[in-house]
Amino acid sequence: MIIRDTEIFDAPRRDVFALTRDRFEEYLALVPAVESVKLLSSLSPARGVISNVTEWEGSASIPSSVRNRLSPDMLRWRIHCVWDENSWTCRWRAETFHFRDIFDCRGDIAYHDFRGSLTRCVLTVNLKVFMPVFGAAVERFIVRNYLDKNLMMNKEAIKTLLASAK
Repeated sequence: MIIRDTEIFDAPRRDVFALTRDRFEEYLALVPAVESVKLLSSLSPARGVISNVTEWEGSASIPSSVRNRLSPDMLRWRIHCVWDENSWTCRWRAETFHFRDIFDCRGDIAYHDFRGSLTRCVLTVNLKVFMPVFGAAVERFIVRNYLDKNLMMNKEAIKTLLASAK
């Protein structure tokens, strides 16, 4: 399942890119569904490029219909990112600690100058759940119950920090 989302931020591209790359802990502290996030590694393999790995812990409630098969510990994952200031993009891949053989989620974010002093961010998410018969239903469930809400909370947190910097 491919999900695309576009958001306009009232700040220059350089500021939005730097905030989401360098200050992610600050804006994610404003997102209720994220319990914690920490930087595990960061390196710069080329000028303007930063590769990093972060570990996330979610705090979403687990529906009663699947609670006997899922635990809060299963709401942990790593994000591998390549931030490229030369192309104003971030390519990322999520790595789960559980269900690695059935779950693949990756995508990119493109940061565009928009109307002079604004930034248009285009997020593309490619989510695949490899389960016979139920894969597509599980993908829809994840998008409807978690991804859509988390995207909205992330965007609002970024807007809050950008506004506080003015």
